Amino acid sequence: MRGILHAKLTDDATSSALPSVCENNLTRFPEMVYSWFEPSPEKLHELKEEGQKDSHFVKCNDDRWGLYYGVKHLAVDDPEASLFFTFLDEGKGEDYCAFALNCLQVVEGLGKQLLRTQFGPCTHSIEGSCQSMEILDSNVIKRGYTMDYEKKNDKANTDAGESGEGKDFYAAGGGQAIWVPARILCIAVRACLEAMDAEKLVEAIKRTNDMSVEATDR
Repeated sequence: MRGILHAKLTDDATSSALPSVCENNLTRFPEMVYSWFEPSPEKLHELKEEGQKDSHFVKCNDDRWGLYYGVKHLAVDDPEASLFFTFLDEGKGEDYCAFALNCLQVVEGLGKQLLRTQFGPCTHSIEGSCQSMEILDSNVIKRGYTMDYEKKNDKANTDAGESGEGKDFYAAGGGQAIWVPARILCIAVRACLEAMDAEKLVEAIKRTNDMSVEATDR
């Protein structure tokens, strides 16, 4: 999910910078998700044996449905998955998605390395480390993880020694929660809601502070 969100951020920024592309021509979120699993021409060129390409396309389609049903299942009690699924089914329109992604970009801009470290390789970059499932998979493996839970990571087990307690592959996508200092979040709220009525803005900042927790052990 995080890789796709950052891929969408990069795609929007690139499209907005092109003079021939206007805001209305930005890639819709469902289309972005679909294309994110599409294999590259280089990958397809490697598949030369009969039936390999067809099998790979089937796998890509299975991955798409796997994401859809996985996110739908998680969305019941996971706020991050719930937000992602809202973007996916466009239940609240494209503007809702655009505003939320803008907020994410502001928070990441303020949090800088603190947030990038938590996101791991799922963050966006000039190199496009998360621009597709294929690219992200490659970057994750280079860091000593695997995106396939059925495969044990030899590098991680080697690094851990005989105990076998190496890098948890789930950590390749960052922690279960992304922690943001309350002061940074309050600045982000002010920046994102600057057009709001002053009284409502103060209330929004107050509610943000009310949701904060102690940073001990986090």
